[in-house]
Amino acid sequence: GTLAKSMNVVAHGGRIEFIGVLTQGADTNPWPLLRKTATLHGIYVGSRAMFESMNDGVDLTDTDFTIVDVNGSILRMTGYAKADVVGRNGFDLLKVQDRGRALENFSGLKTRGNYMDINEYSIVLSDGGDLSLEVRTSALYDKDVNLTGFINVFRDISERKQAEEALRQSEERYRLLFESAIDGKAVVDIETKKVVLANETALRMYGFELKADLEAVDIFNFIHPEDRGRLMTAAQGGVM
Repeated sequence: GTLAKSMNVVAHGGRIEFIGVLTQGADTNPWPLLRKTATLHGIYVGSRAMFESMNDGVDLTDTDFTIVDVNGSILRMTGYAKADVVGRNGFDLLKVQDRGRALENFSGLKTRGNYMDINEYSIVLSDGGDLSLEVRTSALYDKDVNLTGFINVFRDISERKQAEEALRQSEERYRLLFESAIDGKAVVDIETKKVVLANETALRMYGFELKADLEAVDIFNFIHPEDRGRLMTAAQGGVM
């Protein structure tokens, strides 16, 4: 119970000193520690069963980022056999365009004394495909605070990435429709009465060449005085 309580109350970026044994159960949940980017120091032993049963992929590397151990989850994510990855440099499994950034991030952990880092990388799968992963990397130290290696926790974020891309494409389609519409279209901030977005047709209608010029004016000045009150009421009610 002591370790679990410490994990729950430790401050963000804090440090826990601990001597004991980690066993399967509530006390072994690492996420309170990882979420707070806190660090656990001391002498502690976890069971192999706990390591293998984690839903997230985990690997251990030495200080040169050579993989020394992995759990079953990361093997299932990537399709590799254990013999395919143990002994390889972890950077070899990343897509080429991510390797330079990963090297810089890991080097920061080594040289700046950071205890934890969170990044997103694409890993090359055994079949040649790729998978987007969130990687939480924690530096490992011995009792004399000498760096001994790193533990990396991998979470599959491919669905989130696909949703983000679908949203980006939807926004791009809307932008193209907005820009190409033959009707003048403008988005107005109801509080400032300033134009925040306008298409080319709206620019021509109001006699402006640059969007910045239209965005600097009070659009209600272009509305006939007899119609301004009605238009403002409709705008405030969300009906235009």
